[in-house]
Amino acid sequence: MKVFSILILSAIVLSSCSSSQADDKTTQAATLPQTAISVGEKSCDKMELSVNSGKNIFIVTNTSTTAQVEWEIIEGVKVVEEVENLAPGFVKKLKANLKPGEYGMICGRKSSPRGKITVK
Repeated sequence: MKVFSILILSAIVLSSCSSSQADDKTTQAATLPQTAISVGEKSCDKMELSVNSGKNIFIVTNTSTTAQVEWEIIEGVKVVEEVENLAPGFVKKLKANLKPGEYGMICGRKSSPRGKITVK
């Protein structure tokens, strides 16, 4: 009986610890700067963005009614972060840890005009 009680107590303690850790991660994500961006087939609603360096959350929404779109942060020809094949009407959060500098931004399709992200 004593062993059974110890096992139950251990399970309760462990479950409260993992719940606390999940709450901490949710709180950390809520405090990160968030930037909303709407992406259509040929462009974004904002073709130039300015964000602070460090961790950021980009909330990417596909405003197209018919096409899957992409949204990418690029440095030269290198893809730094991306949202691929975002279905019409869908929203995706993208976490990015960016260093100061200027980045390109692909909005919609690879052949679409490119935007710019300035990271301070």
